[in-house]
Amino acid sequence: MHIRVLLAILLLGSLQLAACTGDNPEATPTRGVTPSVSNPGDSTTPTPASSGRSSGMLAYIHGGDLWVKDLPNGQEQRLTSGAQALNPRWSPSGEWLIFQDGLTQQLWVVGRDGTGRRSLGVPTPASVDWLPGPDDLLVIGRDDGSLAVESAANGRQQARLPQGPALQRGTPRVSPDGQWIAFETTVPPSLEQPLGKRGIGVVQIDASGEQELFSVSTGDCVRLLGWSSDSRNVLFAVVPACSASISADGVALRAVSLANPGAATPPGPYVLFAPDFVASSPKGKQLAVATGPNRMTWTSKSVVVIDLDTWIATTLTDTSVSAFSPAWSPDGQLIAYVSAPEAPQVVGGDPAKAAHGSAPYLVNECGRIGGSVSSRPTTHIATRRQRWSPDGSWLLFTRLDGGRPSEPLGGTRSWR
Repeated sequence: MHIRVLLAILLLGSLQLAACTGDNPEATPTRGVTPSVSNPGDSTTPTPASSGRSSGMLAYIHGGDLWVKDLPNGQEQRLTSGAQALNPRWSPSGEWLIFQDGLTQQLWVVGRDGTGRRSLGVPTPASVDWLPGPDDLLVIGRDDGSLAVESAANGRQQARLPQGPALQRGTPRVSPDGQWIAFETTVPPSLEQPLGKRGIGVVQIDASGEQELFSVSTGDCVRLLGWSSDSRNVLFAVVPACSASISADGVALRAVSLANPGAATPPGPYVLFAPDFVASSPKGKQLAVATGPNRMTWTSKSVVVIDLDTWIATTLTDTSVSAFSPAWSPDGQLIAYVSAPEAPQVVGGDPAKAAHGSAPYLVNECGRIGGSVSSRPTTHIATRRQRWSPDGSWLLFTRLDGGRPSEPLGGTRSWR
């Protein structure tokens, strides 16, 4: 398999973006309006390299190992060897990375220069999250499930929330403003609650003010998905009977506000538990969601925008394509997403990989401006999980050209 990381420069100034005006829930994208882009190597358009500035640093997986490079044309550096690395995530400063070792199923931390590598002793990316400010990790305790803060540099731990026998916590997620920690909660079965209780809890960053936001006592599981970008809403889903099969086919997205605990939204669009299926707008008022029944991404997937105040969803893509992996531009004016022709007749295997031939598209939040950001043919070329540069002038996406993919399409790149 040949993996090529391509950078497309988006001349956003050439797009005449119209604000959303009036009520138009049936808005659909116009495919005929194509953003002006340059192909890699096009000398007619200034690039960060030619202007003497960097577009950030990329962490990615190649051949099972973790690599980093400055974008767009920096020297590649391999940080691991034979680790079968997965799911890299940068620290706030960009000096450290956490990643999962696919062989041992353990999480590791490593410096951006490859030094300081050590195991965190926890098995999944859901067990940790970066805290704002200093490069500290919020870690679910290795043995008792308590919450602790651990330094990336030296591994020193400080207890943040002890674990009680009547309450188990998991999947900590720090709010974007760094003021709150959300987590999944489990109360074991008892005589009073034969099925136990599962829910979502929050606590302030200084470990004060712990409270329950949502819970069920029906034997269902509650999965934490993250925060809205304004730190006012926690996103989650209820998995009936804790069924892995049901979860794999998608579950209804919901939200609950910090200001109104217990008053969760009604079930919303069905989403897969993939890191690129739900994106919160920088404005914090909307979600871009890839929704649709079943676990197959090559059919019955569309991109919708949900208003968090009204919980009304507006569909941006039409039924002739399967669309997913939405990503907001830093200014909140554009949504990039992946689009491929509908292929409902495909079941799986090689035909499914061929059906993943796709390209990034752009629309605004009303779906009124759209177009491919690449003029290259997309047959048998898979694209997914595009990333915006911090200034919104670049869109990074990975193409898998030809051959049988030997790596998962998701969770392989981290850009800061």
